[in-house]
Amino acid sequence: MNNEKFNYISNDAVNSYFKITDSTHEEYVNGKLYARSKIAWTNCGNYFLTIEEANYSKGLAVGDTLYVQILSLIRDTVTYRASAHGQSYELKVVKSN
Repeated sequence: MNNEKFNYISNDAVNSYFKITDSTHEEYVNGKLYARSKIAWTNCGNYFLTIEEANYSKGLAVGDTLYVQILSLIRDTVTYRASAHGQSYELKVVKSN
């Protein structure tokens, strides 16, 4: 999943996606940079994101860590669970280029 772009399927925001490049995860909402994080892979299906830049007022702060588990990969659709501060969210994205 290196150097890939993923569009959110279940997100209400238009033009919302994230990109994974090398060791960086960049999330965009409505086409604008929302957050930039450093990736630390634990294995091929799990990784930690450490927030380095956040362009929002609520939620995770710079320095916070988010744990991501890839639950399934069917064709170009990825289902994953993101967890931080005792809360978890399950999301779906589709790979696009």
